[in-house]
Amino acid sequence: MDKKEKIIGICALLVLVIAIIISIAVDRSKDEYYITDNDRLYELAVEYLTNADYQHNPDAEKNYYHFFISYDGLGTTQEGKQKHAYMWVLGEGYYLEKGKPKSASGYSMFYKFNFEDEKIISVENPEDGSFYTDSVKKLAKDKKMADKILNYELKMNNESKVKEYYDKILDPSKLEKKDIKDDNGLLFNIAWGKAKCTPVSLNVYADGKYELYTAYEAIKPNEVGNAILKYTTKEVGNYDYDVINIIKNSKNADKMTFTNKNLPEYEIYFGKNEYVYMMITDGNNKALKEFLTSINVNLHTCATPEYAD
Repeated sequence: MDKKEKIIGICALLVLVIAIIISIAVDRSKDEYYITDNDRLYELAVEYLTNADYQHNPDAEKNYYHFFISYDGLGTTQEGKQKHAYMWVLGEGYYLEKGKPKSASGYSMFYKFNFEDEKIISVENPEDGSFYTDSVKKLAKDKKMADKILNYELKMNNESKVKEYYDKILDPSKLEKKDIKDDNGLLFNIAWGKAKCTPVSLNVYADGKYELYTAYEAIKPNEVGNAILKYTTKEVGNYDYDVINIIKNSKNADKMTFTNKNLPEYEIYFGKNEYVYMMITDGNNKALKEFLTSINVNLHTCATPEYAD
C-alpha cells in the first residue's frame, strides 16, 4: 500500500469515526438528562400558578386575598429542545376576616412543567386514585425521580409567609420598600384629599426620582369627553429621603368611610398588579412634611386644566 492509499484509508476512517460520534450525539439529544442552574424555570412555574389562581379562584374576590406558594424543586431536565421542571408545590390562599388571616383554599401536589425557549408549553399532574402510581411513572421516566415523587413527604409550609404578609397589611409600620414597589419602580402616589379641584399628583419612585403632575386633560363646558382623569404635564426631580417613613406614619384606609365633611388631608396609593392599597395621613406626619420641604413641593395646589383645541 503506497502513501496515497494510506492517507485515503486514514481519511475514510476519520470520516467513519466522526459519523459514529455525530450519530451518538444525535441519538443522545433525544434522551432526557438532568441539567443544573435552572432555577429560573421554577420561578416561571410559580409565576404561572400564582396568576392562574388569581384569575380562576373565586376566593380571590375576598378581602385582602393573597395566594402563597412554597415549593420543593425536585430536578430540572432537558429532552431535545424541551426542558422540564419537576416540583412539589404547596399553594394556599388566605384572606382577612375580622382582622385575622383565614385559610380559603389550597393544594399540595406534584407538577411537571414543560418548557421551550423558557416558555411554558404544557403543565402535567399525575392522575388520582388507582392510576396515580402508573401516571407518575409515565411523567417521570427516571426511576429515581419517580420514586422520589411516589414517596414524597411534605415538610414545607407557608406559615411564616402568611404571618409576615398580614402583619404588614395590619401594621404599616412594618412595611419595607420592597413590599410596596411595583414593577415600574413606583413606590406610591400621593395627592391632596380635601381639594375641591383636581389636585396636583406626586409619584415617588424607589430610585430616588419623583414626578409631580401639574396639569390635566380637560374638556370645555357643554362638550362631551372622556371622564377618566389624565394628567398631561409633569415636573421631574430627585430626592434623598427615606420615604418609607411616610407610609409607616400613615393609616390603612381599607375599612374607613369618608364623607365630604371628613375627607382625609392626604391620600396615598401603592400596590402591585391588581392590588392597590389606600393609606391616609395628615399634616402631622413629620416624615411627609420633611420630604415635601426637601423637594420644595406644595401638594395643596390645583392642577391646571388643559383644553383640547
